[in-house]
Amino acid sequence: MHITSSDAFINSCLTTIAHLIPVSAGVFYLVNQDLRPDHYILHGISDKTHQQYLNHFQQIDPLNPANFHQQDLNTVGMSPAAIANNRHYYHDFMLPNDMRDMTEIFIRQRKRIVAGVSLIRDTPFTELERG
Repeated sequence: MHITSSDAFINSCLTTIAHLIPVSAGVFYLVNQDLRPDHYILHGISDKTHQQYLNHFQQIDPLNPANFHQQDLNTVGMSPAAIANNRHYYHDFMLPNDMRDMTEIFIRQRKRIVAGVSLIRDTPFTELERG
């Protein structure tokens, strides 16, 4: 993959976020016209884990932007209900990859989700951190 100056800047932003909010990993992505994540920039996630996600789990990701485009939410997380309703995703993808919790931040332009950041932790986020 060709690294552009904007990719380098985004990677620097992910590193800064990881220092401000203790996270195990982070992913920035653009969202295409079909509301599908595209052009990922990974921080703290192996290419193998990312390929596993793309090949087997992306289509059942409960935090996928397409699930939230009609709502005004800018942050969503893996609540107990989300975990209970998405056991396959949580138990077969997240837990084996040492992901205990995830919070998604959506970046909107004229209400449309155009990008997102996944903040991933090996321990749960607190309510204060989610707030």
